[in-house]
Amino acid sequence: MAQRRRLRRRGRAGRHGRPAWLRLQRRPPTRSRDHEHRAGALAGCRPWPAGRPDRDDGLRPARPRPALLRGRQPDLRAWLAPRRCVGTACRHRRLVPGQRSVVGTAPGGGGVDLRGRSIQVNLEPVDGIPGAVLGTPRVYGDSRGSFMEIFREDLLGVAFVQANHSRSSKGVLRGLHYHRKQADAWYVIAGEAQAMLADLRTPTEMPVVRSVDLVAGHPQVLYIPPGVAHGFLATTDVDLIYWVTHYYDSTDEFGVAWDDPTLAAPWRIEDPILSGRDMKNPRLEWSTIPAWS
Repeated sequence: MAQRRRLRRRGRAGRHGRPAWLRLQRRPPTRSRDHEHRAGALAGCRPWPAGRPDRDDGLRPARPRPALLRGRQPDLRAWLAPRRCVGTACRHRRLVPGQRSVVGTAPGGGGVDLRGRSIQVNLEPVDGIPGAVLGTPRVYGDSRGSFMEIFREDLLGVAFVQANHSRSSKGVLRGLHYHRKQADAWYVIAGEAQAMLADLRTPTEMPVVRSVDLVAGHPQVLYIPPGVAHGFLATTDVDLIYWVTHYYDSTDEFGVAWDDPTLAAPWRIEDPILSGRDMKNPRLEWSTIPAWS
């Protein structure tokens, strides 16, 4: 302000032919004439309403924003843009980074697209015991961990109604048990177990007996049909999940001695830890075995 008053008193004119203090004032905004040089770009403009005799081209030119308002109105793009996350709550936008189409990585290292595909469980029959099946799930793993499907109703054709969790210390032997109606499916989630199967559905002098190793590091599911005696020995501390097709029914619980000489099961122990119930299991007598429908 002091400079303006000083220049006003002197009355000096600058090289532009007017006093210098006038050049310090803000000039009014001027109308842009860019639309006059962009006649082709005006083809898509909205026409003026009828009754405007001052316009004969029927097009509405682009009007620039006044200079005083530039920079004061908020930018809509910046306003609508998402704000930057702050803190740990917004740090991880995707819990699992990577391509969406590749769900996992096969053990060989290649990507596997699981969309629209059924994850198969390889089923192998237990030799000599019809209906007994050993299923090996296909494991899909990567740096995060692994995924596998351990049971499919459409593969076995059975429906389970209950799941149980059994934990046994090393040296514990459970069995042998069998049922007239109930079927079982065993799956070891920790440790190792020796499973024993004996087919009691047909009277014979030498029943078929098979031993199957279930190891948590090599996941497998053992399906046991009705009429097949079963038991397992915990070769280490073991956790076993098993599914059953019927709720508990005391009238459908039968047993046979773990060391029955007729069965001659090849257990890897001579003095196991038994429950009071399993100690009382009788020797095999075909006359006491229920009839199978």
